[in-house]
Amino acid sequence: MIAVFAHPASRLIFLLALITLTRCGQHEDEAAVLNQAGLLVTTGIESDDPQRRLLPGDLLQTWRYENRPAAPPRLLADVPEWAVTAYHAPAHAPLLLGVLRGEQHLEVLYDQSSGNIQVQAPLPKRLQARFLKAEGLRADNDLAAAVAAHRELLEELRLYPGHTRWLLHHIAEIQEKGRLNEDAVVTLNQLLKKTENPAVRGRIANRLGVLHLRLKQLEKAEALFIEAEQAHQKSPFAGLGEIRYQHYLGHLARMQRDWVKAQQHWEKAAHMLTEIAPQSTFLAAIYIDLGVAAKNRNQYDAADGYYGRSAALYAAVTPNATKRANALYNRGSLARLQGRLVDAEAFQKASLEILEKHPNQPAEKMFRRYTQLVFISMDRKNSEAVAHAAVEALRWAEQVAEKSAVVELLNGLGAFYAEEGDLESAKSYLETALQNLAGLDDEKSTFYRALAKNNLGYVHLNAGKLDAAQQELDAALTDLEAGSGYHAYNLRLQSEVARKQGAPQRGLKLLQTALDVLPDDTTSGFDRASLLGEKARCLMDLNDLKTAETAWEAAAQAYEKQLDALGGNQFVQANFFLSAADSYRNLVRLRAERGDLEGAFGANERFRGPVLRRLFNGLGRGSGVRALQVLRDQQWLEVEEIRKRLDPGTLLISFCVLEKETLAFALDRRNGLTMTALPKAGRRALSRQVEDYRKALRSVKPNTVKDIQKRGQRLYRMLLQPLEQRIHQAERLVVCPDGRLSVLPFAALVRAGEPVASWEEIPFLAKEQPIHVALSGTFYIDDLSRRKTRTDWAQNARVEAFARPDHAPSLDLPDLPGSAREAAELAERFPDRTTVHEGRAANEDQVRAVAADVDLIHFAGHALFDPEDAMNSALILTPSNKHDGKLATWEIQELNLGAELVVMSACETALGHDMGGEGLMGLTRSFHIAGAHSVVATLWRVEDQATSLFMNHFYAALSRGDNKDKALRFAQNSMIDHPRWGHPNYWAAFQLSGDWY
Repeated sequence: MIAVFAHPASRLIFLLALITLTRCGQHEDEAAVLNQAGLLVTTGIESDDPQRRLLPGDLLQTWRYENRPAAPPRLLADVPEWAVTAYHAPAHAPLLLGVLRGEQHLEVLYDQSSGNIQVQAPLPKRLQARFLKAEGLRADNDLAAAVAAHRELLEELRLYPGHTRWLLHHIAEIQEKGRLNEDAVVTLNQLLKKTENPAVRGRIANRLGVLHLRLKQLEKAEALFIEAEQAHQKSPFAGLGEIRYQHYLGHLARMQRDWVKAQQHWEKAAHMLTEIAPQSTFLAAIYIDLGVAAKNRNQYDAADGYYGRSAALYAAVTPNATKRANALYNRGSLARLQGRLVDAEAFQKASLEILEKHPNQPAEKMFRRYTQLVFISMDRKNSEAVAHAAVEALRWAEQVAEKSAVVELLNGLGAFYAEEGDLESAKSYLETALQNLAGLDDEKSTFYRALAKNNLGYVHLNAGKLDAAQQELDAALTDLEAGSGYHAYNLRLQSEVARKQGAPQRGLKLLQTALDVLPDDTTSGFDRASLLGEKARCLMDLNDLKTAETAWEAAAQAYEKQLDALGGNQFVQANFFLSAADSYRNLVRLRAERGDLEGAFGANERFRGPVLRRLFNGLGRGSGVRALQVLRDQQWLEVEEIRKRLDPGTLLISFCVLEKETLAFALDRRNGLTMTALPKAGRRALSRQVEDYRKALRSVKPNTVKDIQKRGQRLYRMLLQPLEQRIHQAERLVVCPDGRLSVLPFAALVRAGEPVASWEEIPFLAKEQPIHVALSGTFYIDDLSRRKTRTDWAQNARVEAFARPDHAPSLDLPDLPGSAREAAELAERFPDRTTVHEGRAANEDQVRAVAADVDLIHFAGHALFDPEDAMNSALILTPSNKHDGKLATWEIQELNLGAELVVMSACETALGHDMGGEGLMGLTRSFHIAGAHSVVATLWRVEDQATSLFMNHFYAALSRGDNKDKALRFAQNSMIDHPRWGHPNYWAAFQLSGDWY
């Protein structure tokens, strides 16, 4: 709100000189100027409203509250008094400022939205010139010379108490902003001795307290905050004094890392301020503090709420204030921590948009903002956005004095491009980081130098330059603290170098050195797991498979221990758990090789959905709508427990995709567990075949029958032909896919046979058995355990349908007239029990209002799949006053559903982000989390008219009593036999997950 003469640019220096000459004349009486009543306005308030306009050259003389007309105006004795008035008073109510403009006396309205006012004590032109010269030194960042020049001026003004207090106040501000904390303490103590006004004394004591916090002199800080509160009790701002006291005590607790106590003090301050000034920017600032406290206590939802309230309050009072930008910055940083990367990016861009309206922002602040944007773009794997934000960040970096932050960014960029495989860019950034550190030998510079060399070692290792990698890693190791994560990372990389040089025994010694000094706590879980994984690889190179299996098991346990302690939401946790894939896959492989099929199957189950298990059982950061019914003390089900609970006739096929082969586990109640190795289905070959077939399925071209048959047979031979006998014996298949198999439509695989000429002649798997999918055997059994006792649910189903929403024009999505037909036909199939929300009524409010006893929910419209951010994929609905019309994955998870079936006929609703053991994280998973027993969704875009016909067949079968999987198979076969819609593009995309019943 208020600043007292910030350092000027040349234009402002000229303006001040002009103001002084205008007011004082060429031959002014210096004593008369110095004795003027009032404070000289140097930067005023621009406004179209004359009652709000304050001009440079005005003399500010009095103030009073606008809502207390009978109260006499208070005289302003000096700049510190105005500073404390502007700091406190507008939080109570708007002020009326008594102003002298030429010979005219005016009252100007001043409140929290008025903007930044700068004032100084009036000076004759000779002294003003000296003042401006000192300010020029400040502008050049020569703070010592600026302070010395101001102190010389102070000596000449010693007979004028108001001017003396102003200059001491001003010098202290220079020292505070320049982090000359000890010098500022001396200056403020001088000012305190010359000040009698209780409010000003209270403000000075608070400033001194903050300085002692910076100096980590906490007892002195606390004593000064108490002194400040006592002084405020004697001032017009007694109520605010108590609030400030609680506010600063919170910061004292913050310095002591006591976040509980800090939060308690800030909550008291916020409560009191809500009573007297609920629309104040001070309250908005306290909300930021509360957000910081909640964040540090891992209360992320509470933190986001506080940051949101702060930003909203600033937006209502001062929309373009830099403090609102701070609230948005904090909210964006939190969103990144939670894995809400789209929100994080939006908040940071909004923060920057505000700051760019204030051109004189500190370079350090702008650099931090753009650096945060760089790291968000890295998290989103968006190389183009990384490059754009990096250009801006590095532009500001040229003006940043503290090079460690710049080096941290360069290190981050180097690590990012190394992970992306762009080794040349990575090397360039890391070498630039080292150049920035040249000649610096302080502790922080030494650490960042070691970090850059660590990363360069990684770059050389991945480029196959083992000697260069070893050289960089050796140089880094001496400056890394033993037991730290960076130390562990260095030794792990050195072990990998040794292993690739054919010396795994040397690698084992390096790893043991790291493990011996690594602390045994949750903060080192990832490092311990990484070291143990590398140890297992060394042991496998030595053909010590038994000990290697033990090491993989220890690595898996370390990952799980770290996962239990990890912050963030499920997307952050799943991203972390991707690193664990090797541990579990190797456990599966080694146990299978030694004939322990149950142990291999158990390891595969254990790998599937650990984050989701914790979410449902309240062990993670989330608290799922439902709890897993089938788990008690264990984390996953063993083979025998799953076998006993499978429905008769169900064959469960669970895949584990390895580098050189895929393992297929087959389990049913009658024949138990078998495992088949599929040697032609190594990870790369399998991914290539799946993508090749998906491309063919999505392309509708003439004369493609033979091509589809050939490709479908190739994948069938690769994956299912060795299991053909068990498939023939089964009544239904439930597939637990792995990796790219998650996007393969198994119903479109083709059994062996001679080439045919029409779609209906192709022996698609859909013609033989109904097929559905599940994340794992454990989750599938949980779906079955929640099955309703009522067997005729479809015949008596309560239905809600959302069709043809009026989506936002900015989305540029085509109209889907077939979606309205879908809803109408659905209502005909389930008469008197169906509610259709069409057009404007198909909005988020209606979805959120769906009751838990609705059996069937149908969405006919568009969906957006975000390939960069799983949380941003969404069903498209009609926007409303409350909601944007995008029902995102994380919003779906907040619904409380009890539906037997959710159907999304929109395009690509079965897709998601492949998160290793977590499977595809997207819309389908979100509806299961919200409580849906089964979900029908699509693997690609399907033509509108074909979708409408498919759904008509599906609901015809469902309404006459077919189970969900048989109804889906009936619809698929009806399309295959149709003369126009037989191509699998029109029917194979639809996939059922969850309970088949």
